[in-house]
Amino acid sequence: MEKIKNQNEQNNENGFLADILPKKAWLSLKEACEAKGICYKTACNRTYLQPNNGKSDGNIGGRNKRWRRDTVLNWLLQTDEDLQNGGSYDS
Repeated sequence: MEKIKNQNEQNNENGFLADILPKKAWLSLKEACEAKGICYKTACNRTYLQPNNGKSDGNIGGRNKRWRRDTVLNWLLQTDEDLQNGGSYDS
């Protein structure tokens, strides 16, 4: 996990990951999947593929399953294998 955290800090400094995501504080699963390049329907069916293992950061505007931008940035660095093995990263 420390490796992922260090990679995230390094990539954020370069602005690489920040440019991939929409300029919003909260993101939906669909937006997160588009940024990572995975199928939205697959992520819906397999919660381990969702940011934070499917546990949302909050409900925004009456919509559930919303994640903070930094949660999604951390999730983008994880492989499917990391996610399946329970490698969630809590910010």
